[in-house]
Amino acid sequence: MLGIALSSIIVYIGNFHFIPYNVSYIGNIMGRVMGNRLAIGKKIADTRKEMRKTQQQMADATGIFKTTLSKIENGRFTGSLDILERYLDSVGLQLTVAPKQHTLPRWDEIDDLFSEDK
Repeated sequence: MLGIALSSIIVYIGNFHFIPYNVSYIGNIMGRVMGNRLAIGKKIADTRKEMRKTQQQMADATGIFKTTLSKIENGRFTGSLDILERYLDSVGLQLTVAPKQHTLPRWDEIDDLFSEDK
């Protein structure tokens, strides 16, 4: 399942799973969230394309502006959950919420934390 970190939860989409790094050790949560949004948007765009639908066709079918659909697919959407759910439903995907899973940072990320000390 695909996931986006939201406070202490991960949102999963489809059959993909993304485990974010523990941001208390790494920092830069915005980079992680943007990466998750991009991955989610790509999954939605890929699914829409498999359906052989254009963004304009999906906009007409859902009542969501084409520009909003583009923002969702490009990881720039910061709007309401209602709009995201409507679009997900229209392409046959859904949101599932589960407890956040923490992972340890990679060694190169730990080194980066202390790069100022060098």
